[in-house]
Amino acid sequence: NGLPGSKIVVTTRNVSVARMMRSTNIISIKPLPEDEFWSLFERFAFFGHSSVDREKLEPIARQIARKCKGLPLAAKVTGNLLCDKRTGNLLSSKSIVNEWQRILDSEVWKVEEIKQGLLAPLLLSYNDLPSNSMVKRCFSYCAVFPKDYNMNKRELINLWMAQGYLNADEDEEMEMIGEEYFNILATRSFFQEFEKDDDDDDILRCKMHDIVHDFAQFVSRKECLWVEINGTKELVINFFGEKVRHIGLNFQRGASFPMSFFEFDRLRSLLIYDTSHYNPSLFQSMAISSAYSLVNAVLYLVSSPGLGIDDESPSNPSLNSSILRELFSKLACLRALVISQPSPIFRPDLNLIREIPENVEKLIHLKYLNLSGLRIESLPETLCELYNLQKLDIRRCQDLRELPTGIGKLKNMRSLLNGDTSSLKYLPIGISRLTSLRTLEKFVVGGGVDGNNTCRLESLKNLQLLRECRVEGLSNVSHVDEAERLQLYNKKNLLRLGLQFGRVADGEGEEGRRKNENDEQLLEALQPPVNVEELWIVYYGGNIFPKWLTLLTNLRDLNLD
Repeated sequence: NGLPGSKIVVTTRNVSVARMMRSTNIISIKPLPEDEFWSLFERFAFFGHSSVDREKLEPIARQIARKCKGLPLAAKVTGNLLCDKRTGNLLSSKSIVNEWQRILDSEVWKVEEIKQGLLAPLLLSYNDLPSNSMVKRCFSYCAVFPKDYNMNKRELINLWMAQGYLNADEDEEMEMIGEEYFNILATRSFFQEFEKDDDDDDILRCKMHDIVHDFAQFVSRKECLWVEINGTKELVINFFGEKVRHIGLNFQRGASFPMSFFEFDRLRSLLIYDTSHYNPSLFQSMAISSAYSLVNAVLYLVSSPGLGIDDESPSNPSLNSSILRELFSKLACLRALVISQPSPIFRPDLNLIREIPENVEKLIHLKYLNLSGLRIESLPETLCELYNLQKLDIRRCQDLRELPTGIGKLKNMRSLLNGDTSSLKYLPIGISRLTSLRTLEKFVVGGGVDGNNTCRLESLKNLQLLRECRVEGLSNVSHVDEAERLQLYNKKNLLRLGLQFGRVADGEGEEGRRKNENDEQLLEALQPPVNVEELWIVYYGGNIFPKWLTLLTNLRDLNLD
């Protein structure tokens, strides 16, 4: 709080930084003594190993430990690498000894190309990653994010998928491959500081250690770049070389979009954060972490006035529709595009992105499109020409009133993330042709001016691969037969289901009584598959539960609102 006697602790790996901060008492942290290091190292290396294995392996382990030079991160990384070589992973005792000996004898220990002597342990663990997968590419891509960045796991997997890193067999889901790769990297200590779901202990977000981030930059071979841009002068970034494929740009006060950037016509990832209207002290608290966690082939644009706004900033942000139009015409190799621009609560004068340019159709390789939070009212019909598109994120687009009528042409669409779109009252009938859909966050029954061109409940019938779906507007279902014809119970892949009925102001009158009876019959006809795990029932007016509820033996989360 700045009162007399307060202290500020600064930690850094560079002593010159400590001196620049005018530190009064610089304490140099020494490597751990050998006995303390061994105590830490053995906890990781021998976890899950039998006592018989330990007796054979300890002499080798002690030699490997000495090569780690007393560095705690090296103990964690190398220890976890050794731990992975155990009998539980279908290796015989002799094979385990040979694997540990191979690690001890590796030439990698002689490499001296990175500070702190940590390249060897990290390189050993990196080289040991599965060679028959793209998990190494998934790791090196993370260098596109700044240090200490809080990566959202789902977003990360979406971006790996957009780059083609998660190729799956016919009976596998790419999302599950992504989970597997993420867990491999987490187990090897490439990720840390995990934020978990309170309900099921699932990892939501994570960070990378600064030294691991340095290593990711090292192995990415200059393909990934993060640039801070301020408003003092036009930045020329073409000197970074032709190898760059993934760029993150952070715009600070008064910064303008660098025209030299348009020369990067081979980009597959572009992450742009416009923080020029933010108070830096509030920027970290903004809810944009999911937007940050984009991976390869991404165009990520964040221009976020509102809370934390800087009143002295110019009225024009670094990004607007005209700049997008230019970007779309130049960056045809992009695999993912993310544009995030939170609502301008205090600055209606700002020239923010209000529409997506028609020439978005030029991004023919696009697989992931994130427009969450934009103040757009519609999407251009040309969007439906993006036949490679797999994921469309339009969550929190509160002004969005309609989707393109030709959306049914997007046959490769796997996820339509359209939750929290209060102005979106109906969906075009073409949704029924998106047979590859796994996630449909908001499906609206009826609601349009022309009932022939809007979705009915039966429009869901052909979407057999659905894993997550929330159905709204059930009060628009004219007859219970429509629900019975849907045969919801046959959707064997469905794990998460939401059912939202209509609201009645006065539930005691005749209208309320009819609603109770109709809701009871309708819910009984909407029997989900027995393997559903999460179920939300909202605004249900019935007085009894459906008979099928006790049949859902895999149900672990039931929400009644």
